[in-house]
Order: sequence, then structure tokens, then C-alpha cells
Amino acid sequence: MLAIIPARKGSKKIKNKNRRLINRKPLISYTIEAALKSKYISQLLVSSDDKAIIKIASQYNIDTPFLRPKKISLDKSEMKQVIIYNIEKLIKLKKKKIHEVILLQPTSPLRTSKDIDLAIKLFKKNKADSVIAVKKVDIPYKWLLNLGKKNKLKLKNSNLNISTNRQSYETLYIPNGSIFIFNYNFLKKSKNYYGKRTYGYIMPKVKSFDIDDQTDFQIAEGFLKKNYEK
Repeated sequence: MLAIIPARKGSKKIKNKNRRLINRKPLISYTIEAALKSKYISQLLVSSDDKAIIKIASQYNIDTPFLRPKKISLDKSEMKQVIIYNIEKLIKLKKKKIHEVILLQPTSPLRTSKDIDLAIKLFKKNKADSVIAVKKVDIPYKWLLNLGKKNKLKLKNSNLNISTNRQSYETLYIPNGSIFIFNYNFLKKSKNYYGKRTYGYIMPKVKSFDIDDQTDFQIAEGFLKKNYEK
């Protein structure tokens, strides 16, 4: 299976986030190392517009035959567009068909090779259109509030009974951003990532951690230090 690690240069909240050091290693290194340990990944591609990230990938002997164009390296660039561009480019270069792809975002450093392999096994067992890593929603969606002028709160759900405890609500899940697996033909034809045969790979809260800002970096660093320096 082909694995793509998307790691563009730009980042609004943290400059050069994907190559910033976390416990003395670039953030992207944790995802690269997890992918290289996978039993099912046969080809790994780091997709970036950043030559410094390409250099990091080369230290792991990863083939990075091309830079990602700027037009699909913007804040508004869709990840589906990035995946398709990279696969079509590889098909032309390698002269090989690609049927399956796993997307591993570098901002999920606590995701392990075991998670990757279990998700791939779920994908293959069910002959899935896609498999998406998910985590349990911490609070019932009916508890969500709108914040208006002068911080005035308004219930998102007017029928909310605040005396009802959270155990009484339906258990819901959201994508955690760490693993996306696709049948490539499905991905090209679909408007989104969800098909009739889309399955969720459930991950715990800690391993679902996604780095977005400086606080996230500090929290993840603590978890990584505990796990990697035993």
C-alpha cells in the first residue's frame, strides 16, 4: 500500500510546524518512523513544498521525486486534491497502478505503527471504500452553545435538558485526523471521504492527539517523552 505524508511549509499558528523539533526530533519524524515500521506499507511518499522537509525525508532513505506545487500547498488547498496530484504524478513516473492509499498527517505524532496496521487490516477485511480513524466525542453535541454579542450564551439545541447527564446521550465519534485509507478509484469519484463501505478505526483520546498550536506542542512533548524515553 502507498502511504502519503503531507507536510507543506506554511502554517498559520506555528511557523514551520511540521519540521519543528519536539523532543529533539522533527515533528514529521514520528509519522515517518511509524509508517516505516508498518507491515503493510510498501511505498512511502512525503509530499511537501518545503526543501527542508524533503531533506528530513531523505535521511530516512525515502524517495521524494518531486516537490508539491505551490497551488496545492495553500491554506485553502483540499487534501483530496493533494492526494490525487501525488498519485497521478507517481503513476506517470513509476509506470505502476495504485489501487490503495493511506494518508498519514504529521500532526498526529502519538499514532503508532500498530494503529496503522490495524486500520489497514480493517480496510482490507471489509474491502472498504475508506477507513477513517475516529475518536469518541468528549461531550454530547446537544450541549453545544452559541456565543453572541457581549458573550451572551444561546443553546444550540433549544430542547436541551441540562439536568440530563452525558451518559444518557448517544455516543458519537469524529475524525481525529491521524489515519485516512482509501480505495483510489472511490476517492477519485466521490465528493467526500465517505462511501457505502466506510469504516471507523476507533482510537483513544491520547493517541488521537492532533497538534494545532503551541499548547498542543507542549502537551504532546510530555506524552512523547514518557513513551519514547523509557
